[in-house]
Amino acid sequence: MSPESQAGTDLVARLVIGHERDGLCAYDRKAKQVLVHACQQSGASMAPIALNYGVSTNLLRSVVSDRFRHQSAETRVRRAFR
Repeated sequence: MSPESQAGTDLVARLVIGHERDGLCAYDRKAKQVLVHACQQSGASMAPIALNYGVSTNLLRSVVSDRFRHQSAETRVRRAFR
């Protein structure tokens, strides 16, 4: 097994850490950060990344856009308090 596929398998194993009362999955924050970082690479496409890690493309898009919004808000706050 190649190091890349081993890392991918490890990520999939730790991605879902449990389930909420309503049945929704609870995801590991570090694993989500790895997926977001993979999506932000030049030329990356979310659909193949989502398929490789066994998550919904819509879920991955939502996580990436939420992270982008969160980073943008932090930047605006830092600029406001300079």
